[in-house]
Amino acid sequence: MQSSKEIRVASRSVPQKLVWCFRVALAFLLAVVVWEVLLSQLVLQKPTSQSHPVLGRIYGEGLYVQGKEGYGRTVLNELGLRSRPLETALEGQQRVLVLGDSYTQAMQVSDEVAFPQRLNDLLGDNTRVINSGREGASPADYIALEEYNKTTFQPDVVVVQLNEADFTRDLLSNKQTFYYEETSQGYNLRENKSVVSSNALASRFADLQSVFNFSVVRVALERVEAMRKGEPVPTPEVQTTSQQSDGSLEHFIVGELKQAYQHPILLYIPEMDYFSPDYAQPRATEQYLADAAQKLGVTFISLRPDFVALYRNQNRTAHGFNNTQPGMGHINPLGHEIAAERLAQVLGPQVANSSTADERLSINTFATRRTNQ
Repeated sequence: MQSSKEIRVASRSVPQKLVWCFRVALAFLLAVVVWEVLLSQLVLQKPTSQSHPVLGRIYGEGLYVQGKEGYGRTVLNELGLRSRPLETALEGQQRVLVLGDSYTQAMQVSDEVAFPQRLNDLLGDNTRVINSGREGASPADYIALEEYNKTTFQPDVVVVQLNEADFTRDLLSNKQTFYYEETSQGYNLRENKSVVSSNALASRFADLQSVFNFSVVRVALERVEAMRKGEPVPTPEVQTTSQQSDGSLEHFIVGELKQAYQHPILLYIPEMDYFSPDYAQPRATEQYLADAAQKLGVTFISLRPDFVALYRNQNRTAHGFNNTQPGMGHINPLGHEIAAERLAQVLGPQVANSSTADERLSINTFATRRTNQ
């Protein structure tokens, strides 16, 4: 049996253990709060996602912060877009609708640097450029939402931003809200209404979406997802590349975009490997798109020649940021300025205001200004 002295010592040690546990829990909670504040302001903060009857899963209205690649901070509008509220458009303005994915949404740069806004600056006050970029979007979205886009935005001109991943990863992936299914007869447009998130873990635990809104949890989930994708995990149910490599998919998509938007302007933003000896040569997808656009009479702009010239003449890349690997990833401010100027050259005769001539910047002028800042 325990003595009375041993019982008294034990009784005093129990509260001490509880106090220690409480202190540890409190310290952990404070650390989480501090990390949440820091991450939400400097690394990642996204509005709560919501279900739209037409668009599917979109971000709600609110603050969006991204600091993992470059840095962007903006407020999304009522449609989850990085654009001014729809009612701010003025009567008589020419409306240019820019459809695209994360290259167009451009959360790696500030609002005034993103190429849709720079294009608006170059074209003048009589033009309203609407940034309809959504991360993960593909031509399947733009085609499926043809009527919605026309009714909602009433565009005079439609710019469709494309890249290689559209055709090698997204178009035929049944993990997307809208995608194409390849059959022996061709390609059929499909809708996946069960899409919750592009993150596999978030999709699996859909009932915990309120928890995933915390930046600490979001960053952790994205790290886990990145590690998972880095492993050779087989996913036979997801078809991401066409069984045909003859350009039939590219030709089909260009034809569908032309039918949907009559005279779209296709802007191709290439992924560049500046350290490869053949970095100046178009890849198969890019060449197929250029050929299809020429045959179908669609305006096609590839930024590869401009990016190559920038690298050769100034030894500067249009991709990459100070907090990422140079020359890799999304386009940086130089890339956005190039995109805006190329589009302005095409759209200028239609919608440009001559009073904005002084606002136009050459690539060399822009590069010099950035260097001197």
